[in-house]
Amino acid sequence: MDRATGKHLAEHVGKCDRVDKCGHHVTPSQYFATGGEMVSVEWTPPPLPPDLPGYRMTRTDVLATMGKDAPNNLLKYLGTVLDPERVKSTAWEYCVGSWTAPGKLQSSAVFWQVDRTGEVRTAKLVQYDSHTGHRVKGAQHWTHALAGGVPEGFRLDQCLFGEHLLDKYPDAPVGIVEAEKTALIARLYVPDVLWIATGGKDGLQTAKLLPLAGRDVTLWPDLGEGFTNWSAKAPDLEPLFASLKVVDLIDALATDAERAEGLDLADYLLSGSPHAQAEEQPARKPPPAPIAEEVKAFFQRHQLDYLREALDLDLSKARIVPLDPQKG
Repeated sequence: MDRATGKHLAEHVGKCDRVDKCGHHVTPSQYFATGGEMVSVEWTPPPLPPDLPGYRMTRTDVLATMGKDAPNNLLKYLGTVLDPERVKSTAWEYCVGSWTAPGKLQSSAVFWQVDRTGEVRTAKLVQYDSHTGHRVKGAQHWTHALAGGVPEGFRLDQCLFGEHLLDKYPDAPVGIVEAEKTALIARLYVPDVLWIATGGKDGLQTAKLLPLAGRDVTLWPDLGEGFTNWSAKAPDLEPLFASLKVVDLIDALATDAERAEGLDLADYLLSGSPHAQAEEQPARKPPPAPIAEEVKAFFQRHQLDYLREALDLDLSKARIVPLDPQKG
C-alpha cells in the first residue's frame, strides 16, 4: 500500500522482512518507473480513536487538602515575607492545598486545577524548602497518579491553574505565568490582576487558553527559553484575546547569569531585585524621566503600577512593540 495515498499497489511491491537474506526490496517509485499501475481495490481508512471523556477528581478530594492548620512549607515561607493571613486567604481562593500523607511529599503544596465550571481536573504536588521557598528537587507528583492513575476509558484533560476564578473577576486583566507558585505570589503583590499559570513553558496551548477568549492578557514567561518560546507563539494566539502583550520587563532587567537560571517574576517580586543585597538595600534613585504615554497607558490598562513600584522600574526608555510589526 502507498502510505502517501492509502491506495493498494501490486503484491510484490515492498520490502521483505528478511531482506538481509532474500534481498527483495521494490519501492513504489521503482514500481511506477517500470510501468506499474494502481491496483483497483477499495481502501477504507482506519477508524479514528474514540473521543474519551476527561478524567475528573472530586471536590471532596480538594477539601481533604485544605485544612487551615495543615503544615505547608511554601505557605510557611511566604508567611515570613508577607502577611500570613493574606497568604492563607489567597491560597484558599486559588485552591492551594497541603499534602498530609507521610513521606517526602508531606507538607508540600497541592496546586489544584479547577476549571471555570468547577470541575476538578487534577493537581500538581510540589515540595518546597520552608526557609528559602525554593523547590526541593525530585519531590513532585500528581494527585491522579497517587490515586492509581487515569482509569482505562478516560483521558487526562488538564486546565490552567486559577481558571476557576475567571468568572469571579470578569473585568480583571489577566497575567499568565508559567509556575503555579509564581501566580500565587504575583496575586499577593499585584491583586488587581488575575494571575493564572500554565504549569510550564509548554502549557501555553490554544486549547487551554480558550476560556480566556476576549480578555486583556499579558504574558510573563520565565527568563531564557520560556521567554523565547512564548514570544514565538504570541502572534498566533493574539486574535483570541481583546489584547495580548508579551512583557519583556524582566528580560530587560536580567543579567546573563539570571537568564541561565531561568528566573521568573516571583523571584523579582520576593527580592525586589536579585541584584540587591538583603542586608544593604541600595538608595532609591531620583524620579525617572517621564515615560511614554503609550507605556503609561499600558500599565494603567493592565493595573500594573504597583508592580512598577515593587521592582523600582525605570521606564523612561520603555516602548510598546506590537506582536505583528505589520500592524504598526
